[in-house]
Amino acid sequence: MDFDKITGAIAMIISLGISLLLADQIRLVRKIGRTENLSIPLQVIVTLSYLGWVLHGLSTGDLFLTISQSFGFIMMCMLLYSIERARKKDK
Repeated sequence: MDFDKITGAIAMIISLGISLLLADQIRLVRKIGRTENLSIPLQVIVTLSYLGWVLHGLSTGDLFLTISQSFGFIMMCMLLYSIERARKKDK
């Protein structure tokens, strides 16, 4: 296994770990239903960043990048949906 594949695997594991933290944030939003402290513009920018990395991974054929960032993109979409749903419920 060459250096690129080893560092790609390590980066993927770290990125997936960060994405798992998003799952906890989604759980808290659904459980507590409070979203005042979450910035929608920041969440949208992070989501678009994940999407950009997914597209870059696809265009370069980087499987590690594509997999890890796809998971993050999906989790961010779920978080945005949970925030929107909680805020509509508050109205």
